[in-house]
Amino acid sequence: MNNINPPICATCHLRGDGCCRIEPGYESFMFGLLPQEIERISLDTGMTSSQFTVTDTPRSDFVKELATWFPPQAEILREGKRVRLMTDHGTCVFLTDEGCSLSKDARPFYCRMYPFWFDQQGNIHLTRSNTCLAQQGTASIFGVMSKLGVEREELEALWNQYLQLIKSQR
Repeated sequence: MNNINPPICATCHLRGDGCCRIEPGYESFMFGLLPQEIERISLDTGMTSSQFTVTDTPRSDFVKELATWFPPQAEILREGKRVRLMTDHGTCVFLTDEGCSLSKDARPFYCRMYPFWFDQQGNIHLTRSNTCLAQQGTASIFGVMSKLGVEREELEALWNQYLQLIKSQR
């Protein structure tokens, strides 16, 4: 993204909504982290992984659904365990009033790409959210990209990096 924290994202989080919050009890629906993502965060923050991650077992229905619409992420959960970002009462430990405290490059791929993702054929999709301010009043995926200051090419490059890291985990 062109901005470290697009203003629209900071506004969204200040309202108490946002993609960096999850209702307590729904943590099982969070994405897992790759070892390289954990390393980037540690280098960026000086924190050890135990200060910002949790290892848990995601719900089987979540893993099954992931295998349908986001197979690469399901692959890293196939052993039943997942390392994910820690939350504090449903809020990501890196969320501040200004948005994410991590540098852009240290953020997990899912966070850097949200609300976009790609299918196996390389088609870009939008993860619909009623609370995402960037999606409100915009009918097209390109309108959301514009509000977030991101280009399709940038998202494709991130997606390809992510797929390469997952392949290296096999």
